[in-house]
Amino acid sequence: MSINSANSSRSHCLYSELGALYNQLPTVNATVDGKTVQRKNVYVTAPLQNLVLPVWKCPSSALPDAQPDGWTTWWTNYKHQVPAYIGIMGAYPDPAGNTSAIFNSNYGGWWSNNGILIPNARSHMTDVTDGLSNTIIVAEQSGKVQNCSYASGDARNGYYTPWGGPTFNKPINALAAGTDSWGSGLTCVAYQINSKTCGSGANTSYVPSSILNSFHTNGISALLGDGSVRFINDSFDFVMLQRMCCKADGMVVTE
Repeated sequence: MSINSANSSRSHCLYSELGALYNQLPTVNATVDGKTVQRKNVYVTAPLQNLVLPVWKCPSSALPDAQPDGWTTWWTNYKHQVPAYIGIMGAYPDPAGNTSAIFNSNYGGWWSNNGILIPNARSHMTDVTDGLSNTIIVAEQSGKVQNCSYASGDARNGYYTPWGGPTFNKPINALAAGTDSWGSGLTCVAYQINSKTCGSGANTSYVPSSILNSFHTNGISALLGDGSVRFINDSFDFVMLQRMCCKADGMVVTE
């Protein structure tokens, strides 16, 4: 079995019994792994506007379900849902020092392929050599960043549409320096849970290192590769958190 972040809209619709919704979406050509394939258009698409999926919503969040007016740019006209959960593509810096696993975004922050859900590539279950029960695949992002000036602190990753992916169409280790790189749906973890400040790559709604946060007391929920859900405290050792965001760094994770 393999996991492909670029095909997330299809798998989410089908496994959530939303096949009828998926079939309403228009089809476009896309390039994946150097091949032209057909994909559903998840951008300017009427069936997705103002649609709120309960599975993507955290009842504790006080933020708007759809892209907020505070983002004040043309893409908010789509009014797509901003999910309370985001895919984990890895961590920066790479815990094992693997520099080829990291690509610097031209908008700040980092794209990575050391996690399970990676841009324009597949992760197989057998690639998760650190163990599925030790590796985070999805984590919560449903809160504000206290001292972030962007949109009154609402720097959730929801630019354009949460159903899509990055602007580029190659794996990060095949990208030329300076490639236009922004997108949605994934984060490379570079900041502590519920960080009160927005650093590089976490200070807008489209950069790749957005902060994991929530309105819960002292932590967030996280989904591990084995299907279990854990609550991770703000005080959890950040080095251990980054190791848990990577699938094959070979580093020991302690509770």
